[in-house]
Amino acid sequence: MTAADAKAAEKAAPVVNQTAELIRREAEARSAVEAAAKEIINGFSSEEELVEAAGKYLDVFSAVSLKIRTKQGGPLWPFVLNWIQVDYLKGMRALMTEGKGDYFRGIRDLIVKPRQLGFSTFIAALFFMDGFLSPGRISVILTHDERISKELLTTYRLFYDELPEEMKAGTHLRQASSDTFEIAFDGIPETSKFTIRSEKGTEWRGGTIHNLHASEAAFYKNWSTFFASYVQAVPAAGNIIFETTCNGRNEFYEEVMLALSGSNGYRVIFYEWFKHPEYRRPWLPELQAPFTAEEKALMAQHGLDLEQIAWRRWKIGEVKDKFPQEYPETLLGAFLATGRPFFFPAAVDRGYERAKAYWKEVDEGKRPRPRTPRQFVTIYEDPIPGELYVLTADVAEGIDKGSGDGEKGGKDFHAAFMIRASTLTVVATVHSRSIPPVEYAEILNRLGRLYQAVCAPERNNHGHTVVAALQKAEYPELYHHAEYNDAG
Repeated sequence: MTAADAKAAEKAAPVVNQTAELIRREAEARSAVEAAAKEIINGFSSEEELVEAAGKYLDVFSAVSLKIRTKQGGPLWPFVLNWIQVDYLKGMRALMTEGKGDYFRGIRDLIVKPRQLGFSTFIAALFFMDGFLSPGRISVILTHDERISKELLTTYRLFYDELPEEMKAGTHLRQASSDTFEIAFDGIPETSKFTIRSEKGTEWRGGTIHNLHASEAAFYKNWSTFFASYVQAVPAAGNIIFETTCNGRNEFYEEVMLALSGSNGYRVIFYEWFKHPEYRRPWLPELQAPFTAEEKALMAQHGLDLEQIAWRRWKIGEVKDKFPQEYPETLLGAFLATGRPFFFPAAVDRGYERAKAYWKEVDEGKRPRPRTPRQFVTIYEDPIPGELYVLTADVAEGIDKGSGDGEKGGKDFHAAFMIRASTLTVVATVHSRSIPPVEYAEILNRLGRLYQAVCAPERNNHGHTVVAALQKAEYPELYHHAEYNDAG
């Protein structure tokens, strides 16, 4: 071996060792899953107890009866629920009456998640168990992509094909169409149906849906058709589960916001990427750069360890600026981080959390409620002696935005914000579309003098009128800036 070869091998050794470690962990994972399945089975004192539990509880039914293919391929694995699947199942059980088993009715969930947590497989097992043990159930599974639909159809078929023979006795499978199969039961006229298809351009005309799974719902192209056709076919006792990564502030985002305000009857379930025990890589100091401020904050706030930081760096290297969307760390950040936003998403997220904390303190009586000393003006915090305040003001052009409600239709708005400079906190606002520019300037004059603020209105178009009115009123701290011609 030449000196150059030896140097190259030495440089590659950490990467080779890392790959070997990942392969070793994968082998350990399979052994752990098989051991967990045996532990579940051996946890019952008799065959009768095991059969009874498998007929009631999803985690037992899955470990005893179902087989899955893993992301790595190879032999089939027993389907033992991972930590996040178990956590979600516990939350569902908490909503139901104890003792009835995992036969859920009336579930309405919006699951916001990172990629590859196993929710599609979990929901498939849940709906399959319901249909297999309760004849006559109709389950519909929608995806955003035909390829994913075919994969999920294969998962459902595999569940049936790999059932223990004694469980399949007295049943048979039949293909009703290219996207629908049925489980028929000897001596029972009702069949359980499973339809797995893409949402693109399709409507539901098949009657009642008992179980609806909307996979990657944030990416649906025909939201109104989907909602009117599929969601409306589910009765109050039926189950609807949306599970998706985020895709900006679209219709799914609006549903989540409605749920958070308690307006649509859904629960919002959110999992950060670091809740998944598989999202980690070996930490090799010789391959790692110093910690960033963001990484230090994550470690301090959420207890991330070195292997999770190593995985995060590796994944960011793969997906680049899509990481906050594909592997979110906060609920709001998942929606804000799509594409290349002008404002840093983490900063917007912190502002959102501060606003929530403010209104929580208001509701608890720990803060005074905002006051409105005059129409269009809201004060959240009175002036604090010694603080520097800046009053920014956008001036409406009077452009008619068309018909609609108070926000989306009619003329555009005047909008001004009083900001406490030391914390960048908004302490007062002006918001109106109906006042003329001169009256708007008078409001700015009075509010600005109250806080002894530097006032910085825009100075183009109608802004010139506001600036002139403030100058006439001899406003003491009007912002100026220098402009230079081509000559300098």
